[in-house]
Formats: sequence, structure tokens, C-alpha cells
Amino acid sequence: MCRRLSALAERRWLVGSARRLPHDAFEGEEAERLEAADIRNELAVIDESSGEIRSGYDGILWLLEGGLLRWLVPLLRFPPVRWLLRHDYRLVAYNRRILAPPRRNVACACDPDLHRGYRWAFIVAALLWTGIFGAIAGLGLWTDQELYGQRPVPLGGVHGTAWTGVFLLVGWAATALLALRLPAPRGLDYLGHMAWTYAAMVLPLILAVFLVLLGFLLAVAGLLPFDATPFFSNPSVPARIAVVAWGLALPIAIGSCLWRLPRVGLAKHTALIVALVSWLLPTALLLGLLPTPIHVA
Repeated sequence: MCRRLSALAERRWLVGSARRLPHDAFEGEEAERLEAADIRNELAVIDESSGEIRSGYDGILWLLEGGLLRWLVPLLRFPPVRWLLRHDYRLVAYNRRILAPPRRNVACACDPDLHRGYRWAFIVAALLWTGIFGAIAGLGLWTDQELYGQRPVPLGGVHGTAWTGVFLLVGWAATALLALRLPAPRGLDYLGHMAWTYAAMVLPLILAVFLVLLGFLLAVAGLLPFDATPFFSNPSVPARIAVVAWGLALPIAIGSCLWRLPRVGLAKHTALIVALVSWLLPTALLLGLLPTPIHVA
């Protein structure tokens, strides 16, 4: 992640290639100063003339001052914006091994320290994403009177399909029990990997909602006739799109778990079982909630 983002900064003329160096390119006193500046957890920007070091968000602002985006710096220094983005940066920096695990499970001198506050903040943010967009997808896709009959599906005063997001969170909570069997800090790493896996599983549903909404907007704008729009000529199509999207969540879960969970010490077959439970448990809950079709003579 660090290499790719710094390469992006180079392509956007924020820093020259000769001035973009990995942390292990420094030795002696300069390496000690970088360690003291917390380079393990946050990037560091060095003033070549004075030797001054600024880390993290302040270093990014310092870097931007010498590039094409210098006009953006005053806004980014505005106290509320700076406070928010500084914590957002640290949320990513301290969880970068969860967001983008290395291809090989090797220890690195620049692995971030475990910051429990930012790890739990990351987990909560990923689960909020999962719950909110899962509920939106459930309301926008599974609700289909032609396919499921003429009765709504009440559950606690809310249309039952809105509980799709809750069912995903139930799946995470069930798989989270495995963290109790892992030694610290692997248990917390496991919870982070699984929260990110569930956030990724929602992506096909979000794409499906976008496709249904796009069809509606094109029809309303007159760019697509209503009688030729499958979203309107056959109301069951959105629900069928949802079924396909939900099916795509399964290979996402399997691929993510097989890639991530061995890094916390789990065997491949255990990771596969966790992936299947992650998909099958919310699926079973959802199928148990959907109404029985009504056949009218």
C-alpha cells in the first residue's frame, strides 16, 4: 500500500522518483531519527536542507505545499478538517495490513504497531458500511410483489428485507466467536479481516442497486422506453438481479478468507469453512424471512 500510494504521488508530480525512498534505505543517525518520528506507523517527509522531519498527515500537507495541489493546503489545514482527516489517515495507516495484506506472510520492519482504538474504529466503520448498505440493498432489490406475492414482510415494524444488513452482521458475529480461540493480538486481527470481508461482500449488492436505479432514471428521462425496460415490464427482474448479486458475494467471501485468514494462523480448510458460514448463515436467515408466493386462481 505504501509503495503504491507513494508511486501515485510521484505520477502526479508531488515528489520526484529520486526523492521517494523506502524506510530501509536509511542508516545510522538518520534511521534512528526516522524511527523516533514513528515511521513504522506513519509516512515521514524530510526537508533535504534542514533535515527536519514531519510525519503522517502533517507530512502530507508539507509535501502538498510543493506540488500542484498547493491551493488545497489552506482548506486541509482548517482545524475541523485537519482533525477529521488526521484521524482518517491514522485509521488507514494503523490498519494497512488489514486493508491490504502483503502477498507473503512475512514480518516486516515497517509493520504498524497494534493500536486497539484505531483497530476497533476500523471494525465498527466496516460493520456500519455492511449494515447500512445491506439494508438499502435489501429494500431496493428483494422487495418484489410479483415474485413473492402481495403481502409485505413485516419484522419489528420495518419491512423484513431491510434486515438484510442485520443478517450480515449476525453472520459476522457468529464467525467472530472464532477470535476467542486465537491468541492476542491475532484475535483482533481476525476480527478486522472478517469485518473487511463482509464489507466487500456488500459490493455486488450495491452495484445491483445502482443498475436498478440507473434503469429507472433512464426510463424517467425518456432515454429508455418503459415498455422496453425490464425493470418495469417485469417487476421481478430487480429481485433476480439481487439473487445474482448475492451469489457473487460467495466467491468474494471465499477469496477474501483464503487470502487473509492464514495470516492469523488459520488453516486453509478452516478459512474455507468460515467463508461458507459467512455466506450461508445470512442466506438462511434471509430465505426464512421472505414470504411464500401467493397463487390467486
